[in-house]
Amino acid sequence: MRFDFDRLGRRFGERMRRREERREQREDSRESALERRARRHRRHRLADHLAHGLRLSDLRPGERGRVLGIGGGEHFRVRLMEMGLTPGEIVEVDKYAPLQDPMELIIRRYHLSLRLYDAAKIAVERV
Repeated sequence: MRFDFDRLGRRFGERMRRREERREQREDSRESALERRARRHRRHRLADHLAHGLRLSDLRPGERGRVLGIGGGEHFRVRLMEMGLTPGEIVEVDKYAPLQDPMELIIRRYHLSLRLYDAAKIAVERV
């Protein structure tokens, strides 16, 4: 039986490449664990604000508040931040709809309508 050294070399190279990829994935997962831990800490801090503090849905027309944090899922938070509702931003409640849902906000000189269900996930402090 003769050995095909070219084929043996290819297999060894593939094995080494897969091993390197697994090592990189492990390093990425370590970073992900640290990021998850930081995200969990931020979530608990936000939960404290929401449990003991004021929510955006609690503000009445004409009142202003500073956004402390946004709860809910990642997609929801990103969507609101893209619309300009970022932590530290000043928000003014303009008015409520006739049946109290949705509410209209003034943020960064434009009007934004939010449902009360979504506004209840946003922690604010009065300004």
